[in-house]
Amino acid sequence: MAISCGDIHTCALRQDGTAVCWGHDGFGEASPPSGIRFAAISSGGIHTCALRQDGAPVCWGSDRHGQATPPQLGAGQPTLTNSPADYVDNHAGDIDDYADVLESAAVIDVGATISGAIDYYGDVDAFRFSAQEGRVYQVDAEFGTDVSLYVTLRERSGLVLASEGNYGGSGGSSLWRIVWKAPSTGEFNITMEGDPVKSTGTYNLAISTTNPADDYADTVDAAAPIQVGTLHGSIDYLGDVDVFRFTPQEGQLYQVNIEIGSLLGYPLKLLDSNGGFLSDNSNVQDPGASRIVWEASSAGDYHIAVDPSRYTGSYSLTVSLSGISDDHAGYVADATAIVVGTPVPGAIDYVGDADVFHFTAEEGQAYQLDVDIGTLKTSSLELQDSGGFFLASDDSLGASRIVWEAPSAGDYHAVVRGQGYTGSYILTVSPST
Repeated sequence: MAISCGDIHTCALRQDGTAVCWGHDGFGEASPPSGIRFAAISSGGIHTCALRQDGAPVCWGSDRHGQATPPQLGAGQPTLTNSPADYVDNHAGDIDDYADVLESAAVIDVGATISGAIDYYGDVDAFRFSAQEGRVYQVDAEFGTDVSLYVTLRERSGLVLASEGNYGGSGGSSLWRIVWKAPSTGEFNITMEGDPVKSTGTYNLAISTTNPADDYADTVDAAAPIQVGTLHGSIDYLGDVDVFRFTPQEGQLYQVNIEIGSLLGYPLKLLDSNGGFLSDNSNVQDPGASRIVWEASSAGDYHIAVDPSRYTGSYSLTVSLSGISDDHAGYVADATAIVVGTPVPGAIDYVGDADVFHFTAEEGQAYQLDVDIGTLKTSSLELQDSGGFFLASDDSLGASRIVWEAPSAGDYHAVVRGQGYTGSYILTVSPST
């Protein structure tokens, strides 16, 4: 016997191994298949998966992100899917118009429309099509009367790229649409999936190329200019990226904020003049952060990208001068001078901050560089030559240490970072014996 709770539903195994569920059932999450004996059960937010006694998983409930569609194993191993054999009436006499698995997916040509049916509870119809990198495609799925379905766009591996539809709907005709930009040239899959415990019916599936309106360009070459201030934009289709060109003042600290409207997430990236990655709004100290704080090490063009990957919707983007006071510069030209043997206090003032110091070393002398953390949770220490080129580093969690012998006399640099955290520290460079 076992019991497992989802967000607003619960499922359990009886002594005979059959499943029973109760609570919210808007996606079929509380309607397990009957006639199956399970060995284990686990409920997610609005779906549940259980292991049959032969070891194969069976899932029911919401499948918007593919969570209720287990993958296939190899030949001779249990089928990891909700096949019609999983259900008590077995559907032995039913005819299935299209295969359930991606390996046997039917071809649908771009520009074509296919009519199909969900022939029994839990039926999945799989299709494949060829896409060209950078082209935008429109997938339309029109469902017939009293059918409750999802249309899902997938990579060939089965990974979900996008999904639209509804389980537990009130019936009637429904049109669901996915507009998506192909990230690469190759084959992709579409699956039509019925509610695993309550829905059968007909549908029409169509795929075509389209040229949707796009408010801002996707590339650095066509990037729209942005200065200190606020503008409003939208991610207009799946795979859309909005790129902006920004020309900062050297040495100035800036803050880039995104305020979401209907867009999900905080998908900010900072890029160099060629589109190379510099930073993003990833922040282990504040995972919900919607900003990038950044010091311009040189004049010239930089780029800001709004890149949510799998979502669409509106947002507001603001570039402002940051009010944060940075105690040590983040680049070699303005590095803070330190004396060997003298501890120097510092702080990582914002996520992404780097503090650069320079010291003079004697040829053949061994040195020990230590970062003792105060309020900083963990540090990163890098040693560079006079030109800023890498020599050694320590990225261990907590405090950092480098022991090193100077190959020649001259100036060298120590760079302290916070590995996604902010806080205080003390840097000491001392002779090592």
